[in-house]
Amino acid sequence: MIPDYGEKVYTILSDLTGLKFKAQLKGSGIEFKSIYKMQNLVGGSESYLLFLDDTSIWFRDRDGFINEFITFLAKSLEDLNARFEEINYRLARKPFADEYAIYEENEYIGVCGAKRQTLLQKMREFKATRQ
Repeated sequence: MIPDYGEKVYTILSDLTGLKFKAQLKGSGIEFKSIYKMQNLVGGSESYLLFLDDTSIWFRDRDGFINEFITFLAKSLEDLNARFEEINYRLARKPFADEYAIYEENEYIGVCGAKRQTLLQKMREFKATRQ
């Protein structure tokens, strides 16, 4: 099952960055868990820490978020590809594998991978429009 994307955190993030990408995020398997605002008490500058899936992204502004999220998406696509390769390797080694479980896993990888690829393209478009 694909987890909820974390609508409340997405809304806060969208307000902070001015970016709209909910349609691409839904069904991607990415879950925004929490977001924190940090303030430098000496200089007064602000930064943000976004917790998503099993990692976090630290950024100061829209461009920082875009760059870090692009890096996260590229890595998550690599991880999905590695997962897919592992499933195929196990299937080749075990003739009596649970075909339904393998189908479900492949379906998850395919759907999430396609959504993440679309989201990565959207982030790259956001980045290109700022330069």
